[in-house]
Amino acid sequence: MVRVGFVRWFIQVALRPENNGQTSINLALIPQGKVYRSLVKQWHGVHAEIIEKDVPVIEQSVRQVEDTWGLKANKIMAISIQLADELASRVVKYCTDIGIVDYAEYNPAGAIWLVKTAILRAIETNNNDAIERVEKIDLIQNMKDCRLERERQQIERERIERERYAAHLAEQNARYEAERPAREAREKAEKEVRETSLKTSMDLLYSFLNSKEKKEAEMRGCVTINNLAGTFVVPVSAHGLVEHYENGNYKASYCIVFQDYSIPVGDEALMKVALLKADPKKFFQTANKFDKTFHRGFAPLLGLN
Repeated sequence: MVRVGFVRWFIQVALRPENNGQTSINLALIPQGKVYRSLVKQWHGVHAEIIEKDVPVIEQSVRQVEDTWGLKANKIMAISIQLADELASRVVKYCTDIGIVDYAEYNPAGAIWLVKTAILRAIETNNNDAIERVEKIDLIQNMKDCRLERERQQIERERIERERYAAHLAEQNARYEAERPAREAREKAEKEVRETSLKTSMDLLYSFLNSKEKKEAEMRGCVTINNLAGTFVVPVSAHGLVEHYENGNYKASYCIVFQDYSIPVGDEALMKVALLKADPKKFFQTANKFDKTFHRGFAPLLGLN
């Protein structure tokens, strides 16, 4: 006997003589009950509901006829394996289609393997099940119990996942708190280094500027440089655009920065001022130019157009 879902099937195997010197190989699975009271899914358009329904279940069988004279043991076994596979697949599909399996947790491939194995074992031992059929079997309570157990297991899995996540958060928080003193000390040291670097860079910039340029840098946050190409306004800020004016009219903006973005602001401004004063040609060759519609940030402050 073998189970498919909630249904027990009696296994019957036989070699029967046929007319004209032939023999048939017969395999059959007979359900224990003629009718099963089952929970089945009924569809209403795209929506489905679970209802109770009487499902009649019929015998499933396969057979193959061969010439008796050529029917040796190895051939019988080869044919039996083929028929067992066909019958197992048919029965599993049949049970799934009529709704007498717990389809939510059902593994058809595994069920086919189990049924096929049981049939082949019956063939090898030449042992047929005693057939004890009943008119009707009620599966409702068993199906409900399976659904409740599945829901309980799902709730338990979710509870375990929540506990694992809470434990993970607690571990992370504990590690964060344990590392707090070292982290704060490191951040404090890095801040001090940045502040020292910024002060040093600004001192170096101011030492390079004349008194007028230094006052402008402190009051307006920019330095105005005049050379043969025109007037250039250099922002004392990170990654600021250098504005170019000719005869008081805005012409373009230029972007030129260090590859290392951690360079202090004063060093970046000093680089731009030094290039514009000492080597404007290199400044133009290196910087990216933006047309006159792009930016005019310092014009109102300087009284330029």
